[in-house]
Amino acid sequence: ANAKKQQEAVFRTRAAREAEDARAAAALGPVRVRLHWPDGTLLQSEFKATDPLAQVQDLVHKCAAPQYAPALYLYTTPPKTVLKDSAASLCNLKLVPAAHIYVGIDDKKVASGAAAAVTAAGSDQSAAQGGGASIHSSLYLKPEVQVLMQDHVPQQIQQQRQQGEAGVDRGDAGSEAAAVAEAQRAMRAAAAA
Repeated sequence: ANAKKQQEAVFRTRAAREAEDARAAAALGPVRVRLHWPDGTLLQSEFKATDPLAQVQDLVHKCAAPQYAPALYLYTTPPKTVLKDSAASLCNLKLVPAAHIYVGIDDKKVASGAAAAVTAAGSDQSAAQGGGASIHSSLYLKPEVQVLMQDHVPQQIQQQRQQGEAGVDRGDAGSEAAAVAEAQRAMRAAAAA
């Protein structure tokens, strides 16, 4: 009986395999994606497991400052794997049930006026040590996205971040994630308008 199942699995059509994969992916529920920007900014959003990577890329480009948008790419780590297949679903890319996706920047593609700012941001980023960067001053995000984050991230989270920069415990990460998710919903609504 087991050999027969293996033989049937081998002879399934591509459409049947894709349909089965789609059913399995739909059963997973929403996929929480955290986007880590080069300056330490963190944006979080939820997608369907069947959504293509192109939707994540679209969100990144909608949130990015125009001078950086053409130079941005997505990758996962470790090991560093650049995500190139825009048509592949999050499920097919093994980014379920949740994923940390990093936003990289190709210095060769950055607009000439912004190249010096990228270099300066790199030195600022090392001083901020990753996640300690202020939510008010992301070099890579559009100003309107920064305003939405400022308006929608509760004052308590801002205080926790300031305490974290001073070496004090940053507090509950769950409340921060909820605040970031709320900011993300507001950004999507603004981008759709």
